[in-house]
Amino acid sequence: MQTRHLATAILIAVSLAIPEGTVRAASAPKPPNAKRFDALADAALTAMKQRAAELKVTGVAVVAYAPGQMIQGWTSKMAVVGKMKDPPSATEKGGVVAKVKSGYVIVAFSGGKSEDDVEVSRGGLQVLQHAL
Repeated sequence: MQTRHLATAILIAVSLAIPEGTVRAASAPKPPNAKRFDALADAALTAMKQRAAELKVTGVAVVAYAPGQMIQGWTSKMAVVGKMKDPPSATEKGGVVAKVKSGYVIVAFSGGKSEDDVEVSRGGLQVLQHAL
């Protein structure tokens, strides 16, 4: 159940963060170098785990990268931080999305209060945003 809510939160965050008309069909962009993204994703997940520990929250951390100027798909990694919590409330916010020079970065955490979830997400975003 938690995973379904997290996926919904990520999709909502993406739809709210990307200006209307910027996401459209196109030929598939070149996929990111898997080893590079894996290393960056691991670093981002570690940063999120550390921030979650500081805030004393547990849950699920997700980082995703969508290459290119138009989102056609993404590569993602997740980690359970402490334990998964269930059920989430309807008022929780999802995560953060940022445009980077080579595509979009989507980072989400779920398990704490909404403001803590967003703060943990920003910790992962800082790692990925400057590297991609």
